[in-house]
Amino acid sequence: GGSASPGKAASPLEASPVPGGLAGFADVVARLAELREVTLQVDAERYIRPGLMQPGHFTCELVDGAPANLLARLKAFLERETDLDWTVEQVRSTAETVHAAEIRTREEKFAAAAEHPAIAAALKSLPGATIVEVTDPLPENVINLSNRRKKA
Repeated sequence: GGSASPGKAASPLEASPVPGGLAGFADVVARLAELREVTLQVDAERYIRPGLMQPGHFTCELVDGAPANLLARLKAFLERETDLDWTVEQVRSTAETVHAAEIRTREEKFAAAAEHPAIAAALKSLPGATIVEVTDPLPENVINLSNRRKKA
């Protein structure tokens, strides 16, 4: 259901506001990072395949190796942040964990870089050479200050 002014019917397409601004699992992970809840953040990123998230209700699947108390810790965090009672339940999910998505994205970047003609030629001509880092190019109107030389 949506929210509406008194005396005015709510539009069925109007979403109700989410307390604490946690509209999805990405918001939860971002809030954990912001609050430096490192252990819970790392566990959530590594072991939770997120499902549906609505105010007071979160579904997910845990991958093998997840700490036994992970869902209880996540539930307590959600309740602290939103002042709502939360139900956190396990269901089957086809979603990736945050950690798995990061690995997949990194591998896709490396594969795309290796297919570039200049890089493919360099890798072929230098036996044993590997790609160690792939960075996204900076927009043309941005100056990268991290590479400035320090004055002696």
